[in-house]
Amino acid sequence: MALPNLPALKKNLPLVIAGISALLAVFFINMYIKQQGEEARQKVEQSQKNIATIVVAAGDIPRGTKITDQMIREERVPKQKVKPNTATSAAKVLYKYALVSLKKGEAIPLDKLGVPEEKRLPDILSSRIPPGKRAVTIPVDDISAVGGMIQPGDAVDVMGLVSIPGPEGKQGENITTLPLFQNIQVLAVGNELNPGRPSEKPRSNITLALAPQEANIITFMQEYGKIRLVLRSPGDKQSAHSVPTDWDTVLSTILPQQHRPEQAPSLKPRRTIEIYHGAKKELKSVE
Repeated sequence: MALPNLPALKKNLPLVIAGISALLAVFFINMYIKQQGEEARQKVEQSQKNIATIVVAAGDIPRGTKITDQMIREERVPKQKVKPNTATSAAKVLYKYALVSLKKGEAIPLDKLGVPEEKRLPDILSSRIPPGKRAVTIPVDDISAVGGMIQPGDAVDVMGLVSIPGPEGKQGENITTLPLFQNIQVLAVGNELNPGRPSEKPRSNITLALAPQEANIITFMQEYGKIRLVLRSPGDKQSAHSVPTDWDTVLSTILPQQHRPEQAPSLKPRRTIEIYHGAKKELKSVE
């Protein structure tokens, strides 16, 4: 077995030792960097746990102002400095009203946001009546009120069912349905002003928003006829042409001309004249 070249080994020994030392140095340096990196990461995580996001006013916000995204900004602060009820995200404050004046840079408290008193709609009937209208309450049953399905805020058409007086003021000669008003706002059902909530009393009446002359007409119709309500679609705001309806209207609509009775009894009030023969009076129809 050949022996190693000792002179050459002795000559290169410093280089070998230097190479090994360099490798060890790189190894220990990498270990140190990794350890320092882990410690830094832990410190960042720990600091993030102690940091909170809050919402502050980007400028002065007067009382009663609706808050938009241009009026606020988010900041990160130590958790121990965050007061209770402070807004921690923009979504919690957007489009709400400032109930107090807020200064630039001030953290926005959630308990100081809402709807100002002057913008709130009280649950009293008078506050719901549109300008120029009057609240008129009419008695209803399930038939006249669309099976009790009408809710506050709905729109209805109002129909009147009356007996047109006949000769000598006789009632019941000709029953006629009259289209009275269209697209009328329902203010209340029973004593309830809000849709979807049960009334504390039976829903035996409905309150409508009517113009003064409309209020006069419907009051008259309640005295001499019956009222029917027709529920409208929320998206239907147009007025449709409608005419009074009696038996003649129904028959002319349903029966074609060739199938109508040749001598159908007339349902219109007959005009009569009085003829006297001495002391005897005779009523004679006039065509």
